[in-house]
Formats: sequence, structure tokens, C-alpha cells
Amino acid sequence: MTTASPEPQGATAGMPDAAPPFASILCGIDGSRTAYEAARQAAILAGAHGRLTLMAVTWQTGVGLAETADLGHGWATAAIEEATRIAKQAGARPETVFVERRRAADALLAAAPDHDLIALGGHGYSRAGGIFLGSTTSAAVHRATSPVLVARRRATVEFPTEIIVASDGTPSSRRAVQLAGQIARSHGARVSLVHAEDHDDGARRHAQAEEITELIEVTGVEPSVIEQPQHTVDAIVTVAERENAALIVIGSRGRHGVAALASISERVAHRATCSVLVARPPGERS
Repeated sequence: MTTASPEPQGATAGMPDAAPPFASILCGIDGSRTAYEAARQAAILAGAHGRLTLMAVTWQTGVGLAETADLGHGWATAAIEEATRIAKQAGARPETVFVERRRAADALLAAAPDHDLIALGGHGYSRAGGIFLGSTTSAAVHRATSPVLVARRRATVEFPTEIIVASDGTPSSRRAVQLAGQIARSHGARVSLVHAEDHDDGARRHAQAEEITELIEVTGVEPSVIEQPQHTVDAIVTVAERENAALIVIGSRGRHGVAALASISERVAHRATCSVLVARPPGERS
């Protein structure tokens, strides 16, 4: 059942202007279409006043016929130039950095503590394959200590105008609600809270009621509340498809390595067809 909410007006009518939810964003660039989409979405979130850093991680060994490269210097330069153009077109003023390192994930994660958000393109690996084959995006989702945006483009809705928040009343979901509210306020987005049926008890209902109140206070608009009678991962993905969401915001309980295979946030990040922001609590460490 969906409870209708009023349409948002601009960046929330009658409320003071809000600062960007992320003061500093790090975006990984590898020349792929999804990385360019990550640059675009990161630029939207950063705006004209936030700091956006576009990073290309190069690795090249040998010369001539013996040369091998994960991302060669020439290709990295062209990719950064294109990402810069896209980010500027979206209203940001990006900085650029090149790092030479064998594994792109290690370079990005090493730089992450200096930023409030890591933005990366979604990939085509299976969930388990992404973890065990070492994809940069999968590594960031289950190893980063800061929020991670997995960017995918939905042709039918502009980012981030329709936001789905997975809510189970726990502290990790509270962090997701806070970030969703800040993004919605900054961008005039509409927020829907998704409650899965397998999280239905008095304490969680009370916490979820507090989340609704918090969203009203931050955005000035009452969120939609959607009860979806499915397992949590299925519920989130189903609602995001049905509501044509541009962004899912979901909390993380900090599972890592093989344990991440059981993580709801990790599974949603891999299954969703829209962007997913995995919200880690402040100060979380692996």
C-alpha cells in the first residue's frame, strides 16, 4: 500500500537553502560509460560549491609488444578530459588526479578518508563474481568506510528526483534516511520509505515513525510510505522498479569480505537497475 505525499516544490518551498549533503566527493574514472555517469551524478550532488575530485588510476608495464596496461596513460587522460567535460556541464568545478597503482580499488580506498562520498560506475559482473574477481565497485561497496554511490542511469527519470529509502528502524537505516533527506532537500526530490514485511515489530515501527518525522522536518514534505510484503532485498528492488526510482539509499551494517555476500546493502547495490547509495555510519571502520 502506498500513502500519497504532496509533490515537492523546487528545493522545498518556504525552507532555507540547504548545503550540499556531501562537501567533498571522490569519483573513479576508467573510461567506461558507467564511470561517466558516476561523474555526472557526482557533479549534480556536489553542485557549484562542493568539491569534486575525478581520479584515474593507471597501471602500465613493459614497452612495445611487451607492454601491458589496466588503464594506460593515454586512455586515462582522454577519460579524465571527457569526465571533466561532463561534470562541468552538470554544474560542478572538478579537480583531477592521476594515481599509478596496480589495483584501482586500493588507490580509491586509500584516498577515501579525505572525502564524504565515493562515486563509481555500476559494473556488469555477477554479485559473487564482482567480489571475488576484485571489481573496483564491489571492493568499494564492502570495504569503504565512507558512503558509496554506485551510479546507473535510468532514462525515464532524472537523477536524483525520485528517491527510495530502505527503512527497517535500525541505526543503519537511520543514517540512510538522514542522507536521503539531505539530498531531497538540496535537489527538490521526492522520498519514499520502503518497509519490508519481514521487519514488523513495535520497536521498529516506533523508529520508523521517527524517521518519517525527521524527513518532514528536513524536507518540509511528508514522504510516501510503502509496505512491500517481500524479503527485504526483493522488496527494495521491486519498489524501485515500480516507482521508477533514480536512487536507492540504503544503510550498511559494515560486513566485509565473504560476509558481504549476506549483506542486504551489497545485494541491493548489485541487483538494482538504478543508482544505489550505500550509507555508512559516521566513524565506521572495517
